[in-house]
Amino acid sequence: PILILHGDQDPYANENDLKNLLDELREKNSKWFLHIFGGVAHAFTNPDADDELNGLKYNRDADATGSCLWHVFNCKFCF
Repeated sequence: PILILHGDQDPYANENDLKNLLDELREKNSKWFLHIFGGVAHAFTNPDADDELNGLKYNRDADATGSCLWHVFNCKFCF
């Protein structure tokens, strides 16, 4: 299974990129899960990310939520 954590303000992966990824995952019959964080940029789990002009910004709340989602995902699918 694949867990995708995506910030909707990520300039490196726009809506079309995400759609293409999901289409490919569906085509390959992959098991996937997607969570989109509203108002969150690229590199949101990296505390050193601080370059908003280039779309890089740490987000403490998204990082914490993503970590929780990862732990639940890991417990359910990756024992």
